[in-house]
Amino acid sequence: MKRIKYLLFLLPALLVGCFDENDLDENIFDSAPLVSIDEPGGTVSFGEAFNVVFTFTDGNQESASLSPLSTASYTIEDAIGNMIDSGSPSVSGISTTTTIPFASGLPLGDYTIDVTVTDTQGNTAEATSTFTVSEVTTVEVNGFTMNYAEMYMLGSMNGFGSNNPDYQMTAVDDNIWEVMGVELAGTDIFKFAIDQSFTISFGDIACDGMAEEIDGLGTDTDCGFSGRFTVRFNDETTEYELIPGFESNVDQLFILGSQNNFEGTDLAMALTADNTWTYEELEIDVDDAFRISETPTLANMHYGQDGSGSTYDTMTEVASGTAEEFGSNFVLPAGAPHGRYDIQYNDIDQSYTFTLVEQLSFASNETSVFVLGEMNGWGSNSPDYEMTLVDDFTWQVENVVISSTNPFLFVTDTGFSKKWGDAECDGLTNEGGADIACGFDGTFTFTFNDQTLEYTVE
Repeated sequence: MKRIKYLLFLLPALLVGCFDENDLDENIFDSAPLVSIDEPGGTVSFGEAFNVVFTFTDGNQESASLSPLSTASYTIEDAIGNMIDSGSPSVSGISTTTTIPFASGLPLGDYTIDVTVTDTQGNTAEATSTFTVSEVTTVEVNGFTMNYAEMYMLGSMNGFGSNNPDYQMTAVDDNIWEVMGVELAGTDIFKFAIDQSFTISFGDIACDGMAEEIDGLGTDTDCGFSGRFTVRFNDETTEYELIPGFESNVDQLFILGSQNNFEGTDLAMALTADNTWTYEELEIDVDDAFRISETPTLANMHYGQDGSGSTYDTMTEVASGTAEEFGSNFVLPAGAPHGRYDIQYNDIDQSYTFTLVEQLSFASNETSVFVLGEMNGWGSNSPDYEMTLVDDFTWQVENVVISSTNPFLFVTDTGFSKKWGDAECDGLTNEGGADIACGFDGTFTFTFNDQTLEYTVE
């Protein structure tokens, strides 16, 4: 009995002696945490919102979460070491993602992000990343490609943006900004800026017509300009020009109407002589309506035709009248066709003219006219010789091939709903008349007037 007790006493010690030390090490292995900087990438566009995104992980190589995440910290510095942002985001468990938003973006320049994470066992990991805030490559403004979304001319003449007018410039061509009616007193200084905070601005120290990007308010264009000017600035080359302007009672005018849903700067009028504003080749249909406005919306002063309306002179092809403040919409008067018109407005006496440049549609009595005869099987063969309206009531078709024995008619459709013939061969048809058999032989241009019923074969 004593021997059995002795063996039982030795059994626990034997079991302990058989335990593999390597098995214990493998199960208590503790790895360091990991950290990655997921956003931003290498470049951030100036003025745009972006996020800084960190991903922290731990326990990836452990059989259990032996040392979960404990603390984290980050710093963001600019190129000369100024602290832009710092923080200690909350982390826990074996995985945490943290997002730091920059809703207003950052100034132009290079930046460095440093981030550190520590787990509960004191293991640490670090990561570093750099990014650049750069100017937007291009932006579309009024259908033009520009380097900036906005541009202003700011100076002593308008309190550097604190007084009216703000001289906000308008995109008029690729990279070309323009503002009209700028009054300079000779002693005025100014610069071009992408906003009224002067985030990016341009001035001309040398007075050589070439502006340079500048910082702050200390470097301005001080070149003794005096008078009223139209000013243009190229945001690609940074060249600028001041064009002596004309006298006017308003700084700008826009056409707002059916063509642009009564808002926008795309139909800006040009000051082409003292107090005379012009917009060339505006397409106006017979049911279009529009106004002339001092701003790109109808929120402020705008003009329409007075109670007398306008009249159209068919000889000169000019519509004319007098505008009035908040008058009724401008419309084409009776007799004025759908077409492209040069619009001219005088800001002293408020007179206006619409001069027809190109007629785009014509009056007619019929909706279609064909030349049908034996040469095209009276419409059963090709070509059907459908005519085109080329002037008021005037239809025409070219390259009609006909022989001297081929009679023909002018008809409204291939079913001969209405037809015109000419038994006398005198160039004047009559409705329901006999076939036209006048010995034409060759290739001709046929013209037919559905008002006078005259025709030519040439």
